[in-house]
Amino acid sequence: MKIKTSTNLWCHVPEYGKYTDEECIEILKNAGYEAVDFPLCDWPGGDNVVFSKEFEKKVVTFAEKLQENGMIVGQTHLPYYPSHYPPIGDGSYEAFSKEFMPLIERTLELTAKMGCKVAVIHLYIGENAEETLAFNKKYIDSIRPICRRTGVKVAIESIFGWKEGKGIIPCNIGTAEELLTYVEYGGADCFGVCIDTGHAALLGDDPVKLIEACGEHLIALHINGNLGRKWVDDLHLVPGSLNWSEQIKWEKISEALGSIDYSGTYNLEVLVPYGSTKNIVKAFINYTGAVARHYADMI
Repeated sequence: MKIKTSTNLWCHVPEYGKYTDEECIEILKNAGYEAVDFPLCDWPGGDNVVFSKEFEKKVVTFAEKLQENGMIVGQTHLPYYPSHYPPIGDGSYEAFSKEFMPLIERTLELTAKMGCKVAVIHLYIGENAEETLAFNKKYIDSIRPICRRTGVKVAIESIFGWKEGKGIIPCNIGTAEELLTYVEYGGADCFGVCIDTGHAALLGDDPVKLIEACGEHLIALHINGNLGRKWVDDLHLVPGSLNWSEQIKWEKISEALGSIDYSGTYNLEVLVPYGSTKNIVKAFINYTGAVARHYADMI
């Protein structure tokens, strides 16, 4: 089976706004992309913009135009909270749920309206493993019925934590054992795993072993590179950019995906170079499309 290549539009949003939908899709299609990871987060106006009828029309129309050009929305990305922001209210799950779950429900509904069956999520990062697990079990309990109603599976992303003075640290949502604990609890009919290769490298983990361990439960990818534990930032580089400093063995990634019969998209989550002109953006996307196809064909 030929794996579809995909790119995460979130990483292109500052540039994406420079183009009409038609221009954007033409650039992606000419670069060889067959799918996109559509952002349902970080839009101008904040998270509440997703509740508007105008936004719904915008995303559904974009998905329809993709389909007219032989492309699909392969996965979406749900809003980032609660992994990246201060606690809501008194920090309880109840306070969080009251404010945030309507947003999760809305974005899962929009995912379904775009004809997409997979949505990526960041879970809650607590002060310790016990708090993280207890909070996220409640979170998953809230999400599960929405998945069953919409027909969308939620892919739990491998993520890292951050501590002042220490930088990037484990957060109990990164290893295969941790990720699969949530899939088992939530049910494989509603939940799977999204491996972010860059996040794994920053934590000193081998993405190849992570892929192999997650096996059939791997349903989405964020493919990107960085300097691994030598670095303290999530750079989202194109595979192969680092030459002799490369931490991730990209050919081995493809082999591992083939060994588990991975059937999702080969989805890049790479950043457009800052300050790029429209011509540079187009050339960059052509380049990333060729890289994605190269490694997807190895699967």
